[in-house]
Amino acid sequence: MVTPYESHGFRPVVNFFSQDKMGPNRVISLIDGFNLYHAIDRLGIPYLKWLDLKTLSNVFIKSQSEKLLKTYYFSAWVNHRSQSSQDRQKSYINALKMTGVNPVLGHFKKKNRRCPKCFYKWIGHEEKETDVNIALYLIDLAYQDTFDRAIVISNDS
Repeated sequence: MVTPYESHGFRPVVNFFSQDKMGPNRVISLIDGFNLYHAIDRLGIPYLKWLDLKTLSNVFIKSQSEKLLKTYYFSAWVNHRSQSSQDRQKSYINALKMTGVNPVLGHFKKKNRRCPKCFYKWIGHEEKETDVNIALYLIDLAYQDTFDRAIVISNDS
């Protein structure tokens, strides 16, 4: 059945009033890996960096009424860091893939920095695309009607 809105080319992002819905609510999780990594790093417990992200996401699932369909991990390649850091990140990304997590990776951009007190200058790096990728995935997946509820795990304000 076509609604009056759809006949004019509009499509609801999520139809909360559908009578056709059967089964558990479809849930996705979108994880800001950069913020999660630094939060865990501040705890000083290195093995937590290998956290199972699907298990973490399932903590927020209502047992019978919801089902976690997909978990997305957003971060950026650490190409500006040491080779050992890059290798550890590649190992982690591969482990995520093996557990069914979908990595979405941006990049770091060089940024000129300056100390406001002593005026010392250096080149730093700033993560790019993670927040935008999370927003774009959320909008795109909502438009495709692939979920009923999204869990966003981040430490951004």
